[in-house]
Amino acid sequence: MHCGYFRKINNQIDYSSMIMTRHKLIPYLVQVKKKHAHNYENLGALPITNNTTTDFFQIFKRILTPQSQVLLQHKKTVSAETIKESVGETAVWGTINAGEFGITADLYNMRQRTRKRQARKDDDSEEYPFFFLFHQPRQTHPNQGFLILSEFKKNGIKTILEYLLQKQISSLNQDLWVKITPLISADLMSVIRNADKVQEVKFVAHEVSRDIADRCELPRRMKIKEERSFIARTPQGFTPPAISRIIRAFRNVNQPMFEVTGEEYNEIKVLVKDGGSSRTLTFGEREHLKEVFPLEEQAITIMGGFPTTDSILPHARNYLNDFLRKIEANVVTLNDATAVETQ
Repeated sequence: MHCGYFRKINNQIDYSSMIMTRHKLIPYLVQVKKKHAHNYENLGALPITNNTTTDFFQIFKRILTPQSQVLLQHKKTVSAETIKESVGETAVWGTINAGEFGITADLYNMRQRTRKRQARKDDDSEEYPFFFLFHQPRQTHPNQGFLILSEFKKNGIKTILEYLLQKQISSLNQDLWVKITPLISADLMSVIRNADKVQEVKFVAHEVSRDIADRCELPRRMKIKEERSFIARTPQGFTPPAISRIIRAFRNVNQPMFEVTGEEYNEIKVLVKDGGSSRTLTFGEREHLKEVFPLEEQAITIMGGFPTTDSILPHARNYLNDFLRKIEANVVTLNDATAVETQ
């Protein structure tokens, strides 16, 4: 079983199962740096031209427009609504509507038991409302921003937000790069340290070499993926310190890959036995390993199948504050909310 998602209940991570909740919150870390640089920039004073600076918080608000933006390259549409901010705490939150176009589909009415053929046209975009909360702790962590995003099933807005922010920042300074990565608390790693035993270590590669593709007479324009693996297994199990040493030993610090005897692997899967049950944790590609906060429907207000912004906000605020406390940053109250004037 591949456990890509883990949930938090009462500020404790529950590793018992895959999350089947329809609506959930995902935490992210937002940083900006110059290309090929090691250090991240102060978000409150990003360098642009002529020795001037700009504030990332203002850039973030600038992409929140009520007018629908059509992203032809991504076949997406996006717009924002009900945006509020807490100026003194440098926090902004609200709803971003995002959808995808480019396909036709029938619509079937389950009550009338009737079907409308190709009712959805390829230029129609089916938009879902997604919650977001962004906070920039200027005083304590000026080079970090914290972002809480909602997801519906496997749909989200992280990629769209990253694209819009990068486009906006590149227009000011082409040398700056926005990085949004899943935020994983130290609690998650405790499952390795406290597991009864690590039963198996699996090194996974996704790319097929070109010579193999040529022998199979696959077109060169075709994008090819496979899963090759190298498995280390022992009946007695690895100890938690051993697995930590294994991961460190095979890590390639120059690129997001792992190396074993000359072979490059994209990720490491670790099969652990924890409390009588076995589960797999994935390291290497952080997008595959996310910490989530499930939004149980009895704890939120649902309208049209989606939770309202006001009912999500307390959960998102508490979730954000949990991370802020761990890094000894000031928590947010979000009490002095004012409407954001969108352009």
